[in-house]
Amino acid sequence: MRLKKTTPLFIILLATYPALCQTFVDPIIGFYPGTSTIPSKHKTNITIAFIFPYRSFWNFATQEEYDQCMFCSWMRQMDSGAEMAVQEVNNRVDILPDTMVNILRVQGWNQQSLPGAGIGGAAPVALELATNHNIVGAVGDVADQSTMITAGILSQFKIPMCGGTQNLPALSDKDNYPYFFRVTFSNKWGNDIAILLKHWKVGRVAMVYDADEIESAGACMDIKGSLFAANIVILSSRRYHGLRSDNDFRNIVNEFLLVDARYIILCAQAWSNSYYLVDEAEKAGLINSEHVWVVTQPPYPPDYGGRGPDSRLDKLVGMIWPTPKNAPPEDPNFMTVQNKWRKLYEGDALKYQVGHLTWTNAGTYDCSGTMLHGIDKVLRTNTSLTPAMLASHQLQEYLSVPTFSNTGFKGTLLNPMKLDSAGDLAANTIFISFNRSFWVDGGQAPFAEIDKFSRELLLYGDPRINGVLPNDGAIVLPLFLPSIHNYQGKFIVLLLSFGYITCTVLFWVLIRSSKTMEIRTLHVGHTAISLVGSICILSSFICYLVIPTAKLCYFRRWVTWTGISLLIGPMFLRGVLIFIVYSKRTVQKGALRRCDQRLFLCNFAIAAGNCGILAYWSFYNEFRPIAVTSSQYILYECSSLAISTHTGRAMYALYSYNALLLVGLGIMAFLNRHVRPVYNETS
Repeated sequence: MRLKKTTPLFIILLATYPALCQTFVDPIIGFYPGTSTIPSKHKTNITIAFIFPYRSFWNFATQEEYDQCMFCSWMRQMDSGAEMAVQEVNNRVDILPDTMVNILRVQGWNQQSLPGAGIGGAAPVALELATNHNIVGAVGDVADQSTMITAGILSQFKIPMCGGTQNLPALSDKDNYPYFFRVTFSNKWGNDIAILLKHWKVGRVAMVYDADEIESAGACMDIKGSLFAANIVILSSRRYHGLRSDNDFRNIVNEFLLVDARYIILCAQAWSNSYYLVDEAEKAGLINSEHVWVVTQPPYPPDYGGRGPDSRLDKLVGMIWPTPKNAPPEDPNFMTVQNKWRKLYEGDALKYQVGHLTWTNAGTYDCSGTMLHGIDKVLRTNTSLTPAMLASHQLQEYLSVPTFSNTGFKGTLLNPMKLDSAGDLAANTIFISFNRSFWVDGGQAPFAEIDKFSRELLLYGDPRINGVLPNDGAIVLPLFLPSIHNYQGKFIVLLLSFGYITCTVLFWVLIRSSKTMEIRTLHVGHTAISLVGSICILSSFICYLVIPTAKLCYFRRWVTWTGISLLIGPMFLRGVLIFIVYSKRTVQKGALRRCDQRLFLCNFAIAAGNCGILAYWSFYNEFRPIAVTSSQYILYECSSLAISTHTGRAMYALYSYNALLLVGLGIMAFLNRHVRPVYNETS
């Protein structure tokens, strides 16, 4: 297995010296026409944009300049890899036979935050490309944060974009990025890790993640959701700030010791302060045969060179790492592309920087190749479409993510290149248990593999160096649950008893007094519905007396929010009725009755609207019980897991809906402030 990209660029780029400033004024680096010896290629021209931080390296003339810039060599390799794929297409008669591909190089964000050079500069760059240049697609951008801006804007203009290095899970959301795809993984390992842990009969884990690194935080959110779904208890979930040097790693480690965490999931950057967490864990006895660490990136020391032996890496031996299953080094296509790259490197070492394929050049090569093969597929499968229509920007409707999912392109990371429905690399997941040869050879054989689509787990060998997998530990902290044996439970029971008795008495009084003038004017039906709402809210507290399940979590949310709507709605409508009655000097008895009946029916309309929003929220959300660790107990609570951008909309709609009812109730109380209190309960 080849070592693919294992390093988010964030911390490395921030460490680069401030002289590498940039400006987004006039971001166009230059237009580079394609060249070809095939006559038919000159019939039509199309242009794709390369987005990289060119001003950091584009004018370098010596290797010494690249050596002084920690990331510039990588950026140069990315540009050269993308260009090599374009050159190949321009010199092949079977791909876009009547079309020449030109390159427009554009300045991208270099992840610095100097005045005038921050992440916001990605927006004018994307708008410049979309409105002033007739590009058919874009390749590049190296940062997740700027890619969210660039891909979001280009998607609005239906311009496809491919990323070769971005791993942020949020970029898989096709509601927001319908024209963005990537030939790399998305850091969504949750389902795979849950499948492996369930196979090992692991039911308890601890988690820790780097809150300063967007990929790591996103990866841990995905993993947490999958663990909820698999009913795996999270004994402790902690975070730290990877860009700060004052983290109290000892406090995190002590909590893991307190809950006796045997399986620990670390979501962090590869070259970062995550290494010092591991170092502290080793001192505390958490790095040994009794503990299993699952890492989303190898937690290398910040100053580790990236390859070769280092005694500090002994702490990492046995850690488990999920990664995509790439095309093997002996793949004929991979060998062909690598040999071609090596020849180019031998001819111009400054331009190509390295003599072999790595995550830098392979990713952008596959990006350009996949995009151009997808465009060729559109023209071949739709005979009424022409290259001229493509060049004039008339075919953008055809260039969304599904077009590039299976183009037949022979990639270096996957052969043939395939993408899933989210536009991510459709490779199987393999699990590696690090041994000392990993950082020397750049890879090792996996011990397990999970099929991308069938989710079948295949085991190839022993995942541990010593051949033993520990159990997931004993429950060392008692489970806390409110009951009649503790004061919390007694308080809930007392509250429920008092509430139910009060509601029962109010129902009895309402029925007995329903013929009196005051009660009849306030309308018995409205009051009865408000009491039903009160009972629903009270009933939701019963859920705190038992260990929650997924169904119980849904039940609690539905009962609570339905009760709130049933409680507030009738009070608001009674206020409307009172306002109508007392704002007019005379009201016909029949008209008043009809108005009363219509307002009563509005109660059901309000409840139906509330239930509709709840159904929308529940469809795009998952409610799961989670375990929360305190200093003395393990507590269970219901947590919501967003599975779509629709979730936020539904939540805001639900809050806004009931807030509007409260506002309406307040308005009615103000308008009816002069009505006698005996008729006006809102006063």
